[in-house]
Amino acid sequence: MRKLSFNQNWLFNGKTITLPHDAQITEKRGPKTSNGGHGYFPGGVYTYEKTFLAPLRMGRQGCTC
Repeated sequence: MRKLSFNQNWLFNGKTITLPHDAQITEKRGPKTSNGGHGYFPGGVYTYEKTFLAPLRMGRQGCTC
C-alpha cells in the first residue's frame, strides 16, 4: 500500500485550497449569531471537492479518504 497526502488542491467556493481549512472564516461574524459555540460565526454546511486519478491496478478496491 502506498500512502499519499490528499491535503493539496481541494476546491472550496471555486478556489483551490489546502487542508486543513476553516470554511466558517468566509462567513460574516456577528454577536447575534444564535447557534453558540462557533465564535460568533453562523456555521453551516460546506462543500469541498477534489478530483484525482486512481491507478488502474486498484481496480474496484476503492479508496479510503
